[in-house]
Amino acid sequence: MSHDENIYQGIDHLKTGDLCNALSCFEKACQFEERSCIAHFMRGVALQQMGRLEEAANSFIAATRCDPGHTGSWFSLGNCLRDIGRKEKALGCFDVVLEIAPQHTDALVNKGRMLDESGKHKQALECYDRAIELAPNEDMGWSNRGHTLRALKEYNEAVTSYKKSLEINPQNILALFGLGQALMMLERDEAALRYIDRGLEFEPRRGSIERSL
Repeated sequence: MSHDENIYQGIDHLKTGDLCNALSCFEKACQFEERSCIAHFMRGVALQQMGRLEEAANSFIAATRCDPGHTGSWFSLGNCLRDIGRKEKALGCFDVVLEIAPQHTDALVNKGRMLDESGKHKQALECYDRAIELAPNEDMGWSNRGHTLRALKEYNEAVTSYKKSLEINPQNILALFGLGQALMMLERDEAALRYIDRGLEFEPRRGSIERSL
């Protein structure tokens, strides 16, 4: 089969969860065209889904060398490096994505999450605010903003963000539990427990944890 045929067949295998055969197809495509960005990228996707993150990262790096402007490769590389624990390099990848495509909301959100994890909440908030500006109807942007505001002890603003998230997606579990916790910090315990109980309808295993906060 040709390079393109291997790519298409590999994608078909991915769709059915046949990762080993998908990987084989993408590796054959790489052999046909060593400078094929899409072949290296798709090989990385297959390896990532198999949990072989170091190899996946190397494939995404190869893809970026073939096409430095391919945002999908940089974004996936960032996710791989984050999961491996190379946080600074992962942040660098998300920054590259945003240099190429400033309106890439997923990169903004992922960068914000990593900044939050590093305790850089104000910088994270800037990422979420930008993501919300670009995609105001995405519930996760609002719920992430709520988490950051809660970390900054801006509880009233956090409540507003969580409620906006729930207007868009009433089943956003993180927003339900986050709203409950923010309301507790405002000593509005009765309202807080209502939202936590709603969250438990979707994820009952969190019950003892959330009700103890």
